Amino acid sequence: MNKIEAMRYERNLIKQYEALLFVIEQIPTITVVPEDVVVENINKVGQELGTKVDGLSQEINEIRISLSPGITQEIEISSGIEILGTGAALITTIPLQEISYAELKEDLQRIKGENISKLSELPKRLANKIKGYLLMKDREDIVEQLT
Repeated sequence: MNKIEAMRYERNLIKQYEALLFVIEQIPTITVVPEDVVVENINKVGQELGTKVDGLSQEINEIRISLSPGITQEIEISSGIEILGTGAALITTIPLQEISYAELKEDLQRIKGENISKLSELPKRLANKIKGYLLMKDREDIVEQLT
């Protein structure tokens, strides 16, 4: 028989109150927090989340130009973020034969192995060819991100 049931059948009033005190002590207490403290904490978490989202947006807008190895011979422009195979990366490829010029091989050697994020970091001839190709393909959005 539990304490509450025992209280019902107890005829001695003092023993009833003793059982009631025991039951009341077993009830977990609740901490009441003022509303302004809760609102302040929610605002703080919101600001921290906003900062993280801004940081993610900056990463998404980062552009990298790299040469794809192998037979394909193309320049790859990757915008976005990709972590462990998931994310929102947009890849634009430019076949080298589309932007070919006499000094192309020499210019490609100069940037080999470098991480490039802006057209201004490329040799001028190569930057102009890439920009022209992207504009011809109506990809002003990528040109804007690269400048």
